[in-house]
Formats: sequence, structure tokens, C-alpha cells
Amino acid sequence: MDTGKQMRLNILVKDAEDNIIHYFKKHHWDCEILGSYPNGEYVIIKVSKRNVSYKLALLYSCATENAVYKNLDKLVDLIVLNGSFYHLESYAYGITTEVIELKSIQSYIIKWNTDASNGKVSLGCQDIPSFKPKEFTNYIQSEQPINQIWSRIR
Repeated sequence: MDTGKQMRLNILVKDAEDNIIHYFKKHHWDCEILGSYPNGEYVIIKVSKRNVSYKLALLYSCATENAVYKNLDKLVDLIVLNGSFYHLESYAYGITTEVIELKSIQSYIIKWNTDASNGKVSLGCQDIPSFKPKEFTNYIQSEQPINQIWSRIR
């Protein structure tokens, strides 16, 4: 009998892909989901660029038991909450890893981009070539060109 943990885990994986992996990939980071764990309702994601790599965990809720936070403290560099803080100090005590809300992930993307660039402009991987539209020329071909011109202006 599923108590809803698998459904919440599927929601969490989708949120990880949409709200974390998508944005890191825009900045040319290689991302992979290392695992999804229904017992603590969290997902571990590894992001890497050049020789720099980080692991972060996305938790479904702030109200997760302290043993899960302590386990993640040993495994990841950053703990991200899918929801918002609610008495975080009651759950995430005795850990050194920073805990942030999902909406604050952009500041870490910027910070980690700086770490990966070594003071240089971070170009990342090769950009996708831009699409050049076909040049279109239109000639007026009519016995009475002024009528065709007026028909296009209207």
C-alpha cells in the first residue's frame, strides 16, 4: 500500500528537473540525478562543470526528521527545500550544510559559475548555432503595379 510517498517523490523529481536542472543546464553545467529516496523524500543531484562539481539535495518538505538532515549533511554541499521554511530550527539542527529555499537557487548558480570560471568569463560549452532565417525578396509582378502596391498597404 503506497502512502503517497512515491507520488510525492515523482513530484519532487519533476520539480528538480524543471526548477534546478533546467537552470543549471542553461549555464552549461552537466547535471544528473544520483538518486531519489522515498524514505526521506529527497533527491540528490550532482552538477559539474569543468573540474568543479557539487552535490545538492532537494527535500520535499522542511518538516523532515533530523536524521535525514544529518545524513545529507555528510553527502551534499547544499540542501534545497521544495517548500518554504517552517520552524527549520526544529528539524535541521546540528548540521553545517546550508539549507535554502528553492527560490534562492539562482544565487548559488551565480556563485558556483564564479568558482568554475577561475576569474575568466565562463563561456561554458559550445553554444547552439543560431538559426538564420531565409532571406525573402518579393517582387511586384503585375501589369498594373500600383494596384498591387496599394493592395499590400491596406
